[in-house]
Amino acid sequence: MILTRVDLVDEELINCLKEAGCTCISFGIESGSQKIIDQMDKRFQMGDASRAISLCKECGIEMATYFMVGFPEETENELIKTVEFIQKNSPGWLKANILGYYPGSPMYECAVQDGIIDDVWKKITESGVAMDLPLPARNIAVNKLKFYRAKINLLP
Repeated sequence: MILTRVDLVDEELINCLKEAGCTCISFGIESGSQKIIDQMDKRFQMGDASRAISLCKECGIEMATYFMVGFPEETENELIKTVEFIQKNSPGWLKANILGYYPGSPMYECAVQDGIIDDVWKKITESGVAMDLPLPARNIAVNKLKFYRAKINLLP
């Protein structure tokens, strides 16, 4: 298995990987909404993701695709677009997770600086006590995020 970006995949690369014995490519697509992809600064177009999936299928290379739900500005409409993207493209094996704040990430650092969250990891490190971590989602309740995570993970 290799990991790559959907915008780097073309027919020549896929054929070379197939010849070299590659049987699976992993893509972090993250969302089916171009708006969310742009807010994540992923620097690819949804068409790139569809094309990469199609090329892998044509060459018989399996895919592992990863999606996130709960980006700060995400709405239920964007989550529906993600479900529709997956249904339309059938990317094979997929995994969805709920986005969280992780130390060192720009999103975490901005959230601490803006007072949206406390430095939770510092508190955990100092106290040694696990605690619930805040979620970045502003527009969607946790139970909805869990619903869409489960829905995506159960898509064929």
